[in-house]
Amino acid sequence: MSVQSDGEDPRAEVDLTIPIPPFVVSGLAATALFAVLARFLGGGIFLLWPLAFAAAASTVVLVVFRPGSAVYLRLGPWAKPVGALVVLAVLMGAGGTEYTYGFYGNLAALATADADPVDLSGGTNHTVSFELKNTGTTTVRISPTFRLVLENASGQAVPVDIGCPPSPPPSSTDRDAKQLPPGGSIVHHVTFWSNGTNLGPTFDCGKWQVTPGQTYTLYAVMGGRAGGSTLPVWVGSVESNRIAVIP
Repeated sequence: MSVQSDGEDPRAEVDLTIPIPPFVVSGLAATALFAVLARFLGGGIFLLWPLAFAAAASTVVLVVFRPGSAVYLRLGPWAKPVGALVVLAVLMGAGGTEYTYGFYGNLAALATADADPVDLSGGTNHTVSFELKNTGTTTVRISPTFRLVLENASGQAVPVDIGCPPSPPPSSTDRDAKQLPPGGSIVHHVTFWSNGTNLGPTFDCGKWQVTPGQTYTLYAVMGGRAGGSTLPVWVGSVESNRIAVIP
């Protein structure tokens, strides 16, 4: 407030301007930019999360450790390195780096049988191993899905009563998602039986109706889905190689 006098009645002038610190403006601008990018990038926005978090932490540190502040005066030349360590500790402690990987990579599915072809006509069960393998160079985070498909000689899928086997429910937490490092894999060992007119896995699952004497083709569709994880996950599917099966 200022008071001016020209020899007559004094007049009081009140300045109602509210100063806005520069870091508030930059913070709001960064938030707006992050929201716009999230609208267009979808799942790719996870890549920007550690950057946004680092920007927010850096803004706070700049205010607390700015020249002239009580912290700066107390720490002296150590103020800057200590501030940098605070930013790093906050970013790592909040798991910011978890958002920089997991949703991209190369996966492949492989089927391996204990016999070739898998001849079930004599009443002997056989086991087929289905492997989902990370063939890339980055760690993949995945909520696994697994589905078996049986095709007849014409290449048509044989219908089954229910999914065979049904996929597990979506992951409810981040800890439920599996991480596959380069070379890591998920393997399902499935044993099959047949009585000549029906064919299926030995565990509780649907079965296919088949014709004796015909050769069928078996393969797996494996991959991952979004699930309930808040962390980025690999979403998609790959098909394994085909295995000949004789019921």
